[in-house]
Amino acid sequence: MMLQEATHPAARSAGPLAGRVVAVTGAASGIGREIARVFAAAGATVAALDIDAHALEPLEAELGCRAQRCDVTDRASVDGAFDAVVAALGGLDI
Repeated sequence: MMLQEATHPAARSAGPLAGRVVAVTGAASGIGREIARVFAAAGATVAALDIDAHALEPLEAELGCRAQRCDVTDRASVDGAFDAVVAALGGLDI
């Protein structure tokens, strides 16, 4: 059973990435936002990471994703963000 599929939110989704958890950095705008949308459309549960947590709010509402502040230039921020994603979503696939 992959990532607790029985209770995982993505398990209810259809698509080639159903049941998978995907982290996307820079998800608040531009290419990162579009990548998050593509993964969500493919059925993945998306963890949207960006330095601007406030800018993630519209994407969180749109996709039902997990928004997480993350400054990719700061190792502690990256470690904390990925720890939070794994704790909240049960793991990370992509």
